[in-house]
Amino acid sequence: MGGIDIRAAAFMPSGASLTLPSLGEEESQALTVNNRNDIAGFSIEPGGTIYDPRAVLWQNGQIIRLPTLGGDD
Repeated sequence: MGGIDIRAAAFMPSGASLTLPSLGEEESQALTVNNRNDIAGFSIEPGGTIYDPRAVLWQNGQIIRLPTLGGDD
């Protein structure tokens, strides 16, 4: 996407911070964390655009692409 690299980071209840992996492009964003330290947010897939983000879950530092609710994709 060129030039700007936006990566998700999370600040945990312990005060620690961690940088989270993306699905392959420059942008991902963490939105919420639960009491089990699961982090929900979105990421851009390789070849994707900011107009087509994918819901993801980060567990133990690993990114999991969440399925869509159906429809075209």
